Amino acid sequence: MKYIPFIFLIFIIACEQVVDIDIPEHEPQLVLSSFYKAGDTKITAYLTKSIPILSSDDPDDIWGATINFYENDLLLGQFEESVDTAFTYQFTGEFDDEGYPLYEEVISNILHIYLLELSAPLESGKVYKITAEAPDYEPVSAVQQVPILPNVSNPEYSPESRPNLDGYLMDALTIQLQDPPDSDDYYEFNVFLRYDQGGGWGSTWTESITPGVERGGNGTFLLNDNLFDGGTYNVELLVPPRDTAEVDFRIEINSISRDKYLFFKSLEAYYLAQDNPFAEPVIVHTNVENGQGIFSMENKIEVIIE
Repeated sequence: MKYIPFIFLIFIIACEQVVDIDIPEHEPQLVLSSFYKAGDTKITAYLTKSIPILSSDDPDDIWGATINFYENDLLLGQFEESVDTAFTYQFTGEFDDEGYPLYEEVISNILHIYLLELSAPLESGKVYKITAEAPDYEPVSAVQQVPILPNVSNPEYSPESRPNLDGYLMDALTIQLQDPPDSDDYYEFNVFLRYDQGGGWGSTWTESITPGVERGGNGTFLLNDNLFDGGTYNVELLVPPRDTAEVDFRIEINSISRDKYLFFKSLEAYYLAQDNPFAEPVIVHTNVENGQGIFSMENKIEVIIE
């Protein structure tokens, strides 16, 4: 019996159809952003306008607005226009006699802001509201409360003690949280280092495999108390191996509002979705009524490991 091979040619024809989507005309809204840290006697606010979804332009600053601040519905003060200079530490390209990199403080940005000077820091347990009005825009507002100070204990440093998800041994910075009972609580973590006690603090690569800890936008780590409400919980933050005889670590632990938690969680999702054609659209969380942006409050404690 003969077997006659057959070659089948399969032609796949790709069809492309262009669909025009009618995008509604954009109506600009006020975008209000303000982050308050407990203990401060100044509140900074940024006011811009929203831009169309397909626009790549930077949003314009809104000047001439009236921004008021209330404590338990009583007017506490009115913001004034000002400017804010942001600084960062930049590697000079040189090293000291012991081989450590040298950094210098440089201006990273000059921002147009609204500023409110307070006679005393804001208090936990009170309700604070910020409002903003500007010509040709609908007034906006947002409400927050100052979270209580986080309860942190038992800081530990364990060199080259934990493998990360890629299998590399990392130094572990561990702290223990004591969470308040019968409330929804949210935390934020940041790690910084310095090469000598007279130098400035700089950021460092940080990871975590602690259950519940998530990356937030802007390099932070976030945690809610769903797994340990009212109990204790150990949080490990992993950093590349270093000798603590040469560097110091600073861990910032913030009690943050639910709105900041959702804002930074959605901001991280937004960054991850950029340039990904298969990602679903991400809506960045806002708590600003009739507008966009974020108004948040936080209470911070620091742990130094030398």
